[in-house]
Amino acid sequence: MGDWDLDAVTSCAAVLEFVPGMSGAEIVRVSAAWNGEGMEKDAMAVDLPAGGKGIKGARDTEGKIHSALAKIVRIYRSAKDALAIKNLVDFVDCQDAYGSPVKRLLPGADSGTRGILSGSSIGAVLKAFQYANPDDSQTVFLRMREVFQGLLLLGQDRGAVQGLINRGAWSEFFPRRQSLKDYIEYHLSEYPSDALAIRNLTNFCQIHDEYGSVVDHLIPGAPANIKEMFALNSVGAILLALEYLYPNADRVVFDRMTEIFRGFLLMGQTKPLVEMEARRAEFFPAGESRRKIALVRDRRHKNIDHFLIGIGVEVIIYVEGMNMGVRVADDVRLPDGSILRADHPAFRRVVYDIGETIGPEPGEVHSSKKYDHFPHSAGFVMAHGTDAAPATRPSKVNPSDWVKAAEKLLYPRR
Repeated sequence: MGDWDLDAVTSCAAVLEFVPGMSGAEIVRVSAAWNGEGMEKDAMAVDLPAGGKGIKGARDTEGKIHSALAKIVRIYRSAKDALAIKNLVDFVDCQDAYGSPVKRLLPGADSGTRGILSGSSIGAVLKAFQYANPDDSQTVFLRMREVFQGLLLLGQDRGAVQGLINRGAWSEFFPRRQSLKDYIEYHLSEYPSDALAIRNLTNFCQIHDEYGSVVDHLIPGAPANIKEMFALNSVGAILLALEYLYPNADRVVFDRMTEIFRGFLLMGQTKPLVEMEARRAEFFPAGESRRKIALVRDRRHKNIDHFLIGIGVEVIIYVEGMNMGVRVADDVRLPDGSILRADHPAFRRVVYDIGETIGPEPGEVHSSKKYDHFPHSAGFVMAHGTDAAPATRPSKVNPSDWVKAAEKLLYPRR
C-alpha cells in the first residue's frame, strides 16, 4: 500500500470518534481499487467505493469529488462536534476536490505565502509523520488520530481559536507551556546546518513570533472564515491540539513535536535528491527556449512535480515503477484560452488507442468497474496506479506518446 492521504486518515479517525460502536475498530488498509469482496457485515469501507459498499465523497455539479470526511461528519456527528471540526473538514474537502486549498482559496497569493501556508499545514504534518515513520502506516495513523482528537477539543474552545487568528499571544492560553518557536530553536541548536531544510517551518515561527498571527500577517485581506481555516490547520494549531489532548503530559507533547520536526527535516533533506532527479528528466520540445513539458522516466520523489512546476514546466509525464501518468500544473492555458486538464481528449486518445480504459466517469462514484487509468476530478492528474491504488501490472502506454500529445496541445504551430 502507498502512503495515507489526508482524507483517508482523517476519515478513519472520524469513524472511530463519531460512529457508534466503532471506537475500538481495527483499521485495515486495502487498495482503493478493492471491490468490497469478503467485506464483513459490521465493517465500514472509508474513502473508497468498495463496489458500492464504501463511503466516498459526493460529486458536485462541477464534477469534483469531495471528501469522505465531509460525508462521515455530516451523517454521524453531533451539531457541536460538526462546528468544532468544521475547519478541518473544509480544509480536507478542499484539498481532496481541488488538490490544494492554498491555490484554490488564495489564487493571488505570492509563492512565499503559498509555501509557508502549505508547508506548515496539517497536510505537511501528515507527510512529516510519514517521513519520520517510513513503512509504518499504523504509527502514522495513531499520530494523526491524536491530531484529530486534539483539533476537535481545540475547536470547542472559541477563545483559543481566536487567539490563533488574531494578533494575540498563545501564552494567554498556555502560559506555562513551550511555544512552537521554543521547539524549533531547541532542535536547531542541535542541528544548526539544517535550517534551510525546514525553511517554511522556521518562517512560520518567525512570523508568528514577530506579528502574533501568521494568517493575519500573510493574508490580511482574506475573509475571516478562510483565515480561520488556515490557522486551525497549521502546525501551530496542532501543537495546541496536542496540548489539549495531553494537558498533563508535557513529555508526550514534546515527543510528538520532536517527531514532526524530524519528519520536516527529513523532507527538507530530500531537496538535493529531487534536484538531481530533475536534472535527469527529459524536456520538450527540443529547440524551444522555454520547454514546458518534462518526461520523468523513473520518478522516485513525488516532490519532483512541485520542483519542475516551480521552474516553469506545465505538463509532466512520469513513470514510477508500474505507476505512470500525466500531471498538469494549475491554470495551464491552451492557445484557444481553455484550461488544460490531464484527462484532455488528446491524452485520453493515447490510452484508448492501445485498448485501455479510463474511469470512473461522472455518475460512477460507487461503480464496481475496474479501469486502467484514473482521472482526478480536479483535472490535475490522470494516472495508471496511485498511492491509494498502486498498479498491479504495467500499462501499455508509451509515455513518449503522451509527450507528443502535449507538444501538439501547447505548441500547435510547430
